[in-house]
Amino acid sequence: MQKRQRFILVVLAVVIFLSFNVATYWWISSFGSVITAISRTWQAIVNNWMIVIILTDSLFFLLLIFVWLLDDARRRGWTRSKRWGWIAALLGLGSPALLIYLVLRPKERS
Repeated sequence: MQKRQRFILVVLAVVIFLSFNVATYWWISSFGSVITAISRTWQAIVNNWMIVIILTDSLFFLLLIFVWLLDDARRRGWTRSKRWGWIAALLGLGSPALLIYLVLRPKERS
């Protein structure tokens, strides 16, 4: 991957990360508390089958990314703890972590 492509991915990861944080802040602020936000969001989810379908599809896609990332990192010679660290980062940060993984992974497979 060229330097320009890496730079673009890092900038994109930062922009997505910041937008996720701003959106989370607005989401919590609109409900007044974290507990209320989670409770009302859960009610919206269980009362709308289309949201359930979208979330199920998203979770399946996330599972595919986990499998790919674990396999790709293993083939590139990364330790088990480092591979699972990336899975934890992906769970905590979402797509910005995946973009950073693409930037930091070695070019060559071992």
